[in-house]
Amino acid sequence: MKKWITLISILICLLLYAGFVYAEVNIKGFLFDLPEGYRGPVTQQRGPVKILAFVKPHEGKHTQSLIEFSIINLDQAPSHDPIRTAKVTNKEILLGMLRGIKRRRNNFWKGNYKEITLAGIPANKIEWSGYAQGIQLKGIYYTFIYKRDLFAISLQDIVPYADQNLTIMEKAIEKLK
Repeated sequence: MKKWITLISILICLLLYAGFVYAEVNIKGFLFDLPEGYRGPVTQQRGPVKILAFVKPHEGKHTQSLIEFSIINLDQAPSHDPIRTAKVTNKEILLGMLRGIKRRRNNFWKGNYKEITLAGIPANKIEWSGYAQGIQLKGIYYTFIYKRDLFAISLQDIVPYADQNLTIMEKAIEKLK
């Protein structure tokens, strides 16, 4: 009987501990430490674009934090699309991709463009904010190219959760390995 109680106690402790451990996720060869509380991925394929989304629901609300990876195979993009010839760090590609977010936001603001490194690869980063359906959002957008895939990473959350959650998401993305 004591063995069973001890075994059950150990299992309960392991299960409780597992809820606090970050999940390591493989995103097309890159390892990403998914922050605590995020679920996913929800995946979708749209032509040459594969989307992987991770969400963290806001307690008591019908809203959620979002980490979204869009991976575009450049060789499968339409032949007339300038994205096919994208360079490793290309500010125009980042700003072009950001226009998709801008179209769906009111009072859109974008921060300063930055060149950074993710997993040892040159990358682009920009912060943004705006309103969607009357709700204020803040986000960070990253792009980089690895082999012939363009990675677009979108982080977003609603105010008042954005300041805390974006910092956590940003740290996770910038530790990509």
